[in-house]
Amino acid sequence: MIMYGILAVWPLFLKLFFQDIEKNPKKKKAYCVLCAIGLILIVGLRSKYLGSNDTESYYDIMKQTIKSKKYDVEMFDEKLEQGFTIFVWLLSRVFRKAQWIIVISSAIYISSFTVFVYKRSKNVSMSITMFVCLGILTFCMQGMRQAIAMSICLLAYYFVEKKWLIPFILAVLLAITFHQSAIIFFVVYLFNYFKVKPAHIFIVVFGIISTIFLSDYIVQTANDYFQREYTGTVSSGGFIAVAVYLIIIGFTAFISKKPMRFNVDSRMFCMLLFGFVCFIERYIGSQASERISFYFAISQAIILPNAIEEGNISKRDKFIISIIVYTLCVGLFLYRLLNTKFLPYYFFWELRN
Repeated sequence: MIMYGILAVWPLFLKLFFQDIEKNPKKKKAYCVLCAIGLILIVGLRSKYLGSNDTESYYDIMKQTIKSKKYDVEMFDEKLEQGFTIFVWLLSRVFRKAQWIIVISSAIYISSFTVFVYKRSKNVSMSITMFVCLGILTFCMQGMRQAIAMSICLLAYYFVEKKWLIPFILAVLLAITFHQSAIIFFVVYLFNYFKVKPAHIFIVVFGIISTIFLSDYIVQTANDYFQREYTGTVSSGGFIAVAVYLIIIGFTAFISKKPMRFNVDSRMFCMLLFGFVCFIERYIGSQASERISFYFAISQAIILPNAIEEGNISKRDKFIISIIVYTLCVGLFLYRLLNTKFLPYYFFWELRN
């Protein structure tokens, strides 16, 4: 638990040495780089046995690929997307130890998120803490292929902001070659044409009601497309995640200036609402929708810090709210770790009992 404690408080610890980082671009950049390095070392040097069986499976694939002399799609599981198999093959030509697949994949999703936060968050320490503590990072540690696809989608979001449609399409297509679920990210380009208004909360309610009636169709379509047989079984802790979504949506709408569009990124807010609807679907039809929701979960770590920094609250209340958010995030992270496959923590060179 000690290493995970360090993981959770690392952004806060570094903040002690960086004052006014939001006002100084150089300090902000240095802070983000050091945060990323610390997270990559802890996450990348972990044992293959921590988390889901997928990590161990990818580790073994890398190990077998290192021994091969040429690329052959038949030496990989047919369920693996070709972009990922080429990625593993290229890694195996450069690195001769299987642990590197965990290190490099960790570096990809952690650094991509950190850059995303650096460019868009008004409070990078809170955003990175939320990334670590609200389940996004632990999901990435278990779903390596999708984590890389999510990282590519963060690049695609840059093209959304610039309204560069062709580069956006190409980036999402590349993400799909790592995990087919990335196809859902195409919807984000449509968010360019929405403006933030309180009435958007209605979209969430309407979306939830719609998924109730379309649940069977959505699940069957997903099963046919992904060639899987997803069920309606849900994992523990989901209700906490729903509560987090509701708190962030409600709190953002409550403290924002009027109208909300003055200090809330409309695209990001639409991502937040869409991600919430996807997550709710897990209780109605398929747990696959929970995995899909992680493409939009990044919005949580941007919307809330920005709302606190730019919302209609006093400096004193801002400080108190920030302390509460940090405390709840770290507490939730450590609580969720109990009775999971992430405990106890092992470095890759340590023997597993």
